[in-house]
Amino acid sequence: MMSFILRLGCPFLGAFLGHWFLRPEEKGLGKDVIGYPVLLFLVAMVFDFELKVLLFASIFLSGVITDGRSGRIYHGTLYLLLPLSLVLFYEESSYISGLFMCLVPLYKRSKKCQFYIGEGDVYVLLFL
Repeated sequence: MMSFILRLGCPFLGAFLGHWFLRPEEKGLGKDVIGYPVLLFLVAMVFDFELKVLLFASIFLSGVITDGRSGRIYHGTLYLLLPLSLVLFYEESSYISGLFMCLVPLYKRSKKCQFYIGEGDVYVLLFL
């Protein structure tokens, strides 16, 4: 029962976090955001995600929401994902999270990289 509540809560917490990061003029009503956490919850149930992976995906979802609404990925989301990436890389041998850890400093330093990494790239990374 507790696992079900955590699986349900994490995606909605990620969506709330993404909505919270947005500026007031970018927020709107948020009706278009509700599909993301529902879909992530269903995928987590079908594929039986571990809590670490679900938490990573939920925080990543907040970046997807901010990018979809404002065209920006806020640094707060990236900083929340770094410790989880480290845990997933060392405990699960997740090379995607290792790649993510390498790309964050590059993304943060380079204005050109921030310009060229857009919404479509975020969805491709989420799919991987």
